Formats: sequence, C-alpha cells, structure tokens
Amino acid sequence: MPGKNVTPQFCWEQGRALAAEGKLEAAADRLAESLAIDPNFVPALHDLPYLLVHLGRHAAALQQIRALVAKGSECPIQMHRLHAQVLVDLRRWQEALVATESVLLHAPVDGELTALRGAALRNLGRADESLLAQEQLLDVLPDCLPAKCEKGWALLTLKRPDEALAVFDDVLEEDDQVLSALAGMGVAELHAGMPAAAIAALDQVLAQDPGSFEGHFYRAVALQEVGRDADARSGFTEVLRRWPSCAEAHANLGSIERDAGNLDVAIEHQRQAVRLAPDHAEAHSNLLVTLLYAPAQTPETLFREHVDWGERFGLPPERFTEWLNDKSPDRRLRIGIVSAELVKHAVSAWLEPVLANLDRRRFEVFCYATRPQKDQQTERFQLLADGWRSVARVPVRAIADMIRADEIDILLDLSGHTAHNRLPVFALKPAPVQASWLGYPFTTGLAAIDYVITDSIAVRPGEEGLFVEQVIRLPGGRIAHRPPGLAPEVAEPPALRQEWITFGSFNSITKINDDVVDTWCELLANLPTARLVLKTPALASQEVADRVRRQFFARGLANERLELRGPSPSLEVMAQYADIDIALDPFPFGGGVTTCEVLWMGVPLVTLPRWQPVSRQSEGFVRAIGRPEWVASDREDYVRIAMDLARNPQRLAEWRRTQRETMRASPLCDEARMAREFGDALRGMWQVYADPLNRR
Repeated sequence: MPGKNVTPQFCWEQGRALAAEGKLEAAADRLAESLAIDPNFVPALHDLPYLLVHLGRHAAALQQIRALVAKGSECPIQMHRLHAQVLVDLRRWQEALVATESVLLHAPVDGELTALRGAALRNLGRADESLLAQEQLLDVLPDCLPAKCEKGWALLTLKRPDEALAVFDDVLEEDDQVLSALAGMGVAELHAGMPAAAIAALDQVLAQDPGSFEGHFYRAVALQEVGRDADARSGFTEVLRRWPSCAEAHANLGSIERDAGNLDVAIEHQRQAVRLAPDHAEAHSNLLVTLLYAPAQTPETLFREHVDWGERFGLPPERFTEWLNDKSPDRRLRIGIVSAELVKHAVSAWLEPVLANLDRRRFEVFCYATRPQKDQQTERFQLLADGWRSVARVPVRAIADMIRADEIDILLDLSGHTAHNRLPVFALKPAPVQASWLGYPFTTGLAAIDYVITDSIAVRPGEEGLFVEQVIRLPGGRIAHRPPGLAPEVAEPPALRQEWITFGSFNSITKINDDVVDTWCELLANLPTARLVLKTPALASQEVADRVRRQFFARGLANERLELRGPSPSLEVMAQYADIDIALDPFPFGGGVTTCEVLWMGVPLVTLPRWQPVSRQSEGFVRAIGRPEWVASDREDYVRIAMDLARNPQRLAEWRRTQRETMRASPLCDEARMAREFGDALRGMWQVYADPLNRR
C-alpha cells in the first residue's frame, strides 16, 4: 500500500519516469498505485491503458479504458481509438463495431476509427461494407494509411489478392514500418501460393510486434502449407494461448492432428471450432472430413452431421431458381467440373481417363480449378478441357455467375467437404443439374446437389437413405484406373528369399486407428516371424513415428518387427512394393489409388468393408479383378484370409506373374467402359431435368 503522504501525482510522475527508462511493468505498478489512492486521477487513467496494451495485458487495459470512457466528455478521442483497438486485438468484433460506430456518429472523418470499424465488419462477414467505408473515407483523406491497410485486408477477404498486394505496396512505399501492411503483404503472398515468402514477411512482423495476431496466425497457416506441421502446431497452440476463442486456430489444429493420426484430439479441436464459429462453413466441413475416418461413427450420426451442414449453409436466400438452358434432351451438353484436385492427386488420377475418353460429340467440358497451385497434371487437364477457369481467388457469387454465363447444364463437384472446396457455389444452384462424383465418399448434405454418382458396392441397394442426393450407380464401377506408364517391373515376393512373411500398408497414417492396430497385431501374434512395413509421408515426423511405435509395442509387437518409412517419389513408392508379400487395407477408411497401385505391382490385398462407402473402395477394386476371396466379412475373417495367403508363398509368386495382365483386362482399367457409363449417367440426369416423366 502507498504511504500516507504519497500522492497520486507523485506515483504518476514516478510511473512516467520508469516508462521512459523502459521499465514498463514497474511503471504500470506505480500508475496502479496512483489510481488506488485516487480512482479518478485523470492523468493515470489516461496513461495506464497504453502501458497495459504495450505489456500485452489487453483485458486489464480494457477494464481501465472503460472506466475512462464511462466519463463521457472527459474521454479524449485517442482513448476511444485505443478502446476500439483493444477490442479488435481481443477479437471482440461486435463490441468493436458498437464502440467505433458510436464515436463515428460525432467524428465521421476519422481514419483510425473507420479502419477499426472496417476490421470489425470484415470479421463479422461484412467485408464488402468495410471496403466501401474505406473507399469513401479515402475520397476525403487519400493519404490515410490505416484506411488503406484495412482496404487491403477487405480485398483479401473478398478473394482479390492482386488488388490487395497493390494497396499494401502503396502503403509500404510511403512508410515501410506499417506492420498491418507488412502482415497483409504476407497474407496476400500466402493466398497467391507463395507460403515461403509469406513466412519471411510475417517473421518481420513478429520481430517488431510479438503480439500481432496476424503474424502468429498466418505464419502458422503458411508453415502448415509448406508441410512443417510440427512448427505449425506450435504456432496455432501459441495463437490459442493468446486468443483462446480463435475458431480458425482450432480448425487448423484439428487438420494437423488428423493428418498425424490423432483422431480424438482432431475431432475435439474441430468441434470447438464449430462451437466458437457456428457460421464458419469451412470449419464445419473440416470436422465432417475428420469424422469419415472415425470408427465410432454410426450411419445415423454421420448422416445427421452432414445434413446439419446442409441446413445451415446450403439454403442461401439468393440461390437461383430459374435457368435458361435449352431443354432439348439429346443435344450436346455442357458439363462443368468444380475441383481442387486438378493437380497431381488421387482424384485426378481417376478423372483424367474419363475426360480423355468422354464422347465430345455429346459433351463439352469446362473445368473450374479452385486451387491456386498448378503442375504438369494441370496442364494435361487444360488440354482436355473445352473451357478452363481458374477460380481459386474468385468470390463465390462471381463463380456462380461465371458458371451461368458459360451456360453449364450439369455441374459436378469433385471435392465435397475437402480443402479448397466450393460447396457454397453449389448451394447457389448456378446450373439446373448438379452432382457429386469421385472426390467425396459420403453425402455432401447439400440439397442443391441433385445426384451422387457411385456404384453398387460403395452404396449397396437399400442404402440410399445415407444420401440427400439421388444415388446413380455405374454398372461397371465408379472409377477407371489408368496404370502408370513408368511403373517398375513386378518383383518376386520377398518371402521366397526370406524366412518370414512381410505385411505392409502404404496408406495415410490417419487411417490406422486403434481397431486397425488391434487387428494387425492379432495377425502378427499368430505369425511370430512375420513383419509389418508402414510407409506414409507423416512418418517422416519423429513425433508421429514414435507414437505409432508405442501403439504397436503396447500390444506386444517388438520394435524389430515393425518398419516405418517416410515419403518417397511416386516411382520409388511403387518400387518398394517389392518388399511386401501381402498388403493390408485399413478400415473404415480404405485405400483408393494406393490399392490400385499395390494391385498393379502384383501384391494381394486383404480388405474389410464396413457400412461406410469409403470402406468399400478396395472391395470394388479386388472384385473387379476377380479376387472376391480377399474381401473379409469381419475382423476374424480378415485375420484368417491374411494367414491363409501367408501360408503359400508360391501362390503369391504366381499371382505376381499374372495379376498385372488380369487387372489390365478387367473393368477396373477399362477407360472406354467408364467414359461410356459416365456419359450415359449424365445424359439420363439431363433427360430427367428436361422431362421429369423420364425419371427412372
């Protein structure tokens, strides 16, 4: 307690002197003593909030500011600005909006307050209003840097990064120390597909302002983008330490934990993101993707989760209800493909054979690429498409208008709820017929999507109730696999030269849950000399590899019987199937292209389909090549099939010699069959639209 003769003036003067020496904590303590003596001592009331903000103690600063703001006319405009800035820093957007608007009524031409109001509007989903407000103020104060910075951020939010870059460049030319512009530059570079440049810019921001939300959050996003998941995890954890209610940090942490195989932790983060931001469609989509991997999900709960998304985000009031497309049932149709996977990707491996063989006398194809990155696969798709649109940075409504201008008849979604999807475009219903295909193994939950294109193995007869879309089944299977042209030669099974059987799985670590580990350990316990090889990019992380080893060791598998391998170029991945005698499919999320590759390399695969359509991918593939005996009915059958295969290495060798040609001649690799059936399905959908009496 201050002494009897100590005055608030004396404490305040001491505090000012300590602050000048850089001793901010001690200075704040002295100013607090001043106010303890006289709670209405105005100089301390004015100075203490600034000190607390510099110290990162925003909540305490807010309390002090509100005490001063309550005094009304005694509160200078600078304190109103600080009040709004602290609310923005605390991400309390609605309060920030109220605080700024109440002052702007009396001081409408205030650049700082207008920018802070814009930040609140932008984060409340009203970026267009923020942009308009900044432009109106810049008409009056053309050199106002805060308004210019907020204009850049609004443009970023509206997916106009090139314009935003120009704005931030302009600000930094005037003053290269404006951190908001430097942070905006980093985020614009991130949006433009330059994450390394973004990290460098955001490092500069944090060096000057360790408390910058944009610096911490977007640096973590960029780290995640370049595959530095451990560093990104630390970054998002720090964001949540400083800003516990940041839904986006929870959502991104959920994705990192999912990719590392920590499903329970991932789901917890993603549910928290949805609770904090119930109107954040992307966060909700991230949760849905993670739930596909979770063994505990039931058909009813997973369906309900997806329908909830559709009910919340799938009925925009501005959706289209009329289309001018010519309804002639047999005319050449315009097909639109909206996808993030028009790059090297599992989905693109299945899309290319269809586009290459689709009858162009009957169909035109327009591609809408939602991912900014491009590669050689992108170039091949550009050659196969009749029309190409890069829409990674295009707002939802503008994409829908583009689709209508292109007169698309049938619009196909190939991403579902996965990254870079544009389901909000489909919610607007820009095309008269819309369908889901290839990229998502469950219902989208979106009533605006009329059909899902699948097959009778992925969705058995009677399971139509799992989809809000009408189920269309292709007779020969929903995909055609194009074997790689440069695949290594098939090698003999390693069991012929070793004294043990080697099982293996090259699937994502996310798919290897406790049920899978239990089953594989039971199998290996029955074959005491057998070994297991796991290969996936996530195993490059020592943290992930150690966790996987602990999982298996806890179930009695000695470390020397488990080999973990990290990423390799695709040809080397296929060559390493020479080290595997028998492949093991995980469940409930089975292999896709991975299964096709292992079969092409002559290796038999044991699979366990369950109720989820995604658990039946491998079943469809092995049945297509004539090996239904590799499909298990339950866990015990899975172990039995694998043990039966392991007992006869000579039979494994015979399959290796013949399996590639068997597969080549099967429906699985029949591209013409796939393109024909797919085209017939499209025509059937159109004819139903043209004349509903044609409904099958």
